[in-house]
Amino acid sequence: MTQLAIKPLHLRSMIPSWWPRLLAVVVAVAVVGAGAFLAVQRANALPSDAAMQVGDRTVKISELDKRVKVLGGLYNVKQPTEGAKKASFRRDAAKSMAVSLILERAAKKKDITVTRTQAQQQLDKVIESQMLGDQKTYEQFLATAGVTETEVLSEITRVIATSRLYSEITASVPEVTQAEVQSYYEDHKTEMVTPEQRAISNIVVATEAEADQVLAELGKGTAFATVARSSSRDSSTAAKGGSLGAVQASQLEDTYAKSAFAASRGKAFGPVQTSNGWNVGLVTEITEPIPVSLDQAAQTLTQTLTTQAQTKAWNKWLGRQIKAAEVEYADDYRPKDPDAPPSTPAG
Repeated sequence: MTQLAIKPLHLRSMIPSWWPRLLAVVVAVAVVGAGAFLAVQRANALPSDAAMQVGDRTVKISELDKRVKVLGGLYNVKQPTEGAKKASFRRDAAKSMAVSLILERAAKKKDITVTRTQAQQQLDKVIESQMLGDQKTYEQFLATAGVTETEVLSEITRVIATSRLYSEITASVPEVTQAEVQSYYEDHKTEMVTPEQRAISNIVVATEAEADQVLAELGKGTAFATVARSSSRDSSTAAKGGSLGAVQASQLEDTYAKSAFAASRGKAFGPVQTSNGWNVGLVTEITEPIPVSLDQAAQTLTQTLTTQAQTKAWNKWLGRQIKAAEVEYADDYRPKDPDAPPSTPAG
């Protein structure tokens, strides 16, 4: 399935899709679960080159900038260039890094450690399974992301430590009962369906003008697969006539999904601009939503309710840690609303 129409996983388009699945999940849980901050005003002002202070740790502006750069490479976190948006982004980034430091401190207190060997072993597994052990492909990834292997290993270390911390904090959460699953099912019965799926073929080009040319060629009666093979920039699907396979709307970028799931079967739609270019699509098959029985939904609902319970326990614990932390921000980095969770990933 191509990444050119599929919703980005917060990485640059050239970065393999497996990377955020390895690194981002636990980080995202930690950040979204962040509760209130305790911003403490100290008697002594922060140094002029400092962005913030978390407990006895002073974070320099240059350190925060470096962290933003790494996040930009690994998670496609892009800093806005416009004044107000840029200022808001940097405040959120500072808050996000503060959460990261609080989690690191909590992991150390619980004697959770990740050795370089363990981090390297995890990285080696990823390179082997996703890049077939190709060191050249891995080096291309580093160059595209603009990060070093040391930074990658540090990120893996943070995520593994946070994952272990999360597991320890949520270990005492009671198991979900069958009665809870049934109750949830009955309360959400109208939602208990398999989402509509559509088999879609897609052609992605660089400009809107090129997309218009694609539509014109299709209008002459040229087969979609033929145009896809000759025109699409997506090498992973062009050879298959542009086929993305069967997808749900949630798997697609919002703008593309709206067009694809409103289109008639057999009629080309577009041009639609996504993060990877201009797209012309074709719906070849539609599978309507199908009701799901309690037995069919039970396993998924158990996992969902377990995650909800664990997240609630995690949030409660994390909120206490944040409230106990002494966080001071420089004026340019102080969040507008210190009690709100950060909007950029921490790790």
